Amino acid sequence: MLVKIEKKILENAVAVAAKAAAGLSVQPILKSLLLKTDQGQMYITGTDLILGIEKCVDAEVQEPGAAVAEAKLLLDIIRKLPDGTVTLKCDGQKLVISGGRAKLSLLCMKTEQFPAWPVDSAGYDTRLSIPQKKLKQAIAGTAFAAAEDASNMVMNSMHFEADADRITLTALDGYRIARKYIFPENGQSFPVSGISAIIQTKTLKEIMKSLDDGDVDISFTDKHVIFELKDKREVYVSVLVDGNYFNVDSLISTRGERILTVNKQELIDVIDRTTLFFNSIDKNPAILELSRPEILKTRMESRMGDMEEELEVTDSKYEELAIGVNPLLFLPILKSIDDEELEIEVSGSRTPLIMRGPEYLYLLLPVSIGR
Repeated sequence: MLVKIEKKILENAVAVAAKAAAGLSVQPILKSLLLKTDQGQMYITGTDLILGIEKCVDAEVQEPGAAVAEAKLLLDIIRKLPDGTVTLKCDGQKLVISGGRAKLSLLCMKTEQFPAWPVDSAGYDTRLSIPQKKLKQAIAGTAFAAAEDASNMVMNSMHFEADADRITLTALDGYRIARKYIFPENGQSFPVSGISAIIQTKTLKEIMKSLDDGDVDISFTDKHVIFELKDKREVYVSVLVDGNYFNVDSLISTRGERILTVNKQELIDVIDRTTLFFNSIDKNPAILELSRPEILKTRMESRMGDMEEELEVTDSKYEELAIGVNPLLFLPILKSIDDEELEIEVSGSRTPLIMRGPEYLYLLLPVSIGR
């Protein structure tokens, strides 16, 4: 293989594919990238057997071929080369990388040892095409609520549902539920029905980093989901998680007995100030109190200090009420909502707070106040 390519183009492509390489794997081949050429193009691929990323770039291919090299070291070498043209030459044993007056070489692994790309582009049809910005907003508005407990792969992942009238993305961690909706544009319909898939949160977070303008094509096989960014010439393939997702609809079907309407940004500022006194060991809650009509008092008490602040609120059914919430769990929910005025459904001190709008739904479990 003998290829010439601009450094910045190569650096970006290697950095994208390297996100899928398993840096902590005991298998050297999974820490590596596959570089292969095809008619004036170079494909750079990384995979950890769960997520695979393939990036295609234009290159001057003087001799076709392929090479497998350790991802992190390859990227570090490219970053330290001077700007300009980089030459990659592989004889099957070493990958020689030249730029300016610098020449460095890496030991190569056998290309046949690199894991095969899990899906054949001829083996699936594009099922959905949606604006990248909409998918990015949906992932950003839900991924924070996915559990970080790796022992429960379903809770550690996100639920992707698609029907003709909307796409639904859901995440939960046992304390809160985050759900975002994506609707077809211009009154059209999505050409799908009954899609239900559990996708690892890591996959969606990595894809989110590349989403910008243009559309993203989403396809499914029985075991994989494929995201294709044609404008960036990137393909992401992820193994779907086996199992059934939680019956979220049963938890959110009942509306709260009363609705509190507050200025969202003012509530964000208040909850943010309560985090100054939040103790991760004691996990003392922020207490939302309704003891006077049209006034929501928020207070936080801790061994370090305390705070108290009042907000104006519209209450559809005034009764005295005190609800404890974990401010660190509540804050990301509030920041994910674009509405200026926020409606919070409540029924009592031991029932969830629910926030719902045309494109979102959030549920937060209360915390015991201890009195």
